[in-house]
Amino acid sequence: MLALAILVMAVAGPAPPGVGDPYDLEKATLYSNVCYVPEADDFVGLRVFLRPSGAAPEVVVQFAEGVFLDPVPARAQRHGQRLRFTVSEDRAPDRAYEGQFEGELLVLREIGPGADPGPIRLRRARLDARIQDCS
Repeated sequence: MLALAILVMAVAGPAPPGVGDPYDLEKATLYSNVCYVPEADDFVGLRVFLRPSGAAPEVVVQFAEGVFLDPVPARAQRHGQRLRFTVSEDRAPDRAYEGQFEGELLVLREIGPGADPGPIRLRRARLDARIQDCS
């Protein structure tokens, strides 16, 4: 049975653009404000992965609340330097964000009822960059 599955994959060839693992973030651009709290041994913050144009989903979001939560695909619209996306999680209300790219920053605001009105500043980072301590 395994041999048949391998044969089918080999004959089918590569997946068309936009199809595949939504969590393949190897070619994504990362914006992050995640930092490490050594006293609590916790990670806190938000990471936004922008996948190459044509990938589905184009935006994947990952929250850090003590530990890194599972990445979540987001419904997104991008218009020039502006980005708007909505994150839907199991057993939680949708969370919507809108923001703008400003050089190496992505400045977001959560929108909707109960949203924190303050700006969320995410800095462009390398995928393999060391996460800094919070200060």
